[in-house]
Amino acid sequence: MKKAYISIDAVDGKRLKNPEIITWYLMDDNATAEKLAEDFTDFVENYTTFWHIGDEHMRDCTAYVGDDTCKLSLEF
Repeated sequence: MKKAYISIDAVDGKRLKNPEIITWYLMDDNATAEKLAEDFTDFVENYTTFWHIGDEHMRDCTAYVGDDTCKLSLEF
């Protein structure tokens, strides 16, 4: 398993002073940040409906797998 991270950098276009960091574990030791971004997007699209606490917001994120990075924006 490979340890990776998602950083939530901004909400609705407003940069966070202290980004939220989510630790993520990838089963493939050769996975890239793009693969992490895909997995996290699938997770958000399939599972956040169970967490519906309030209004959804656009979140700008960065996926980190070692030195590899990938930017993504998701609404949740």
